[in-house]
Amino acid sequence: MEIALTTDVSRRREGFGTAGRAVLWKAWLESRGRFFAALVLLLSLVSYAVLTSPGFLARYNARFPDKPLLYSVYVWSGLFHYALQGLWVLVVFVVALGGLAREKATGVALYTLGLPVRRLHLFLIRATVAWAESIGLGLASALLIPVLSSAVGESYPCFSPWPSGVDERGRHGNPGFWFVAVRSF
Repeated sequence: MEIALTTDVSRRREGFGTAGRAVLWKAWLESRGRFFAALVLLLSLVSYAVLTSPGFLARYNARFPDKPLLYSVYVWSGLFHYALQGLWVLVVFVVALGGLAREKATGVALYTLGLPVRRLHLFLIRATVAWAESIGLGLASALLIPVLSSAVGESYPCFSPWPSGVDERGRHGNPGFWFVAVRSF
């Protein structure tokens, strides 16, 4: 009698490999719609603020000629210190929504709880996905500013030697990178 092996040992790790990876993929699939909606919202705000800046700065500087507003100060005060920061906090909260309570409402909580993963591990995986998405949202918004700034004839540095102040030439650095880096820990 001959026994044939039906399992190829060399292809043992095909697919997700572990239940943790499968749950990580599941968490990404569940939150990607909220992530991309939040990304579009943040990038729209940055695009609007940067592309309308020449007109706003011209009107502002004509009205207040004794205190002209620099482009870097406009970006810092209008985006990083006010609108972008507030909207980022709001969309990160929305992106982090979900979990077993939402799954119970949709009827898939028993499937998730039936996976060979502890509840703490489920929580940590969802928290990791939300953290990575929040970092991605902040970096995408901060990286779009220098790109669009060159389109309107201004310059806004990606990196600056000073974390959130004025550098040696009187320009503000890009505090968005520093904001994202500090808030993520």
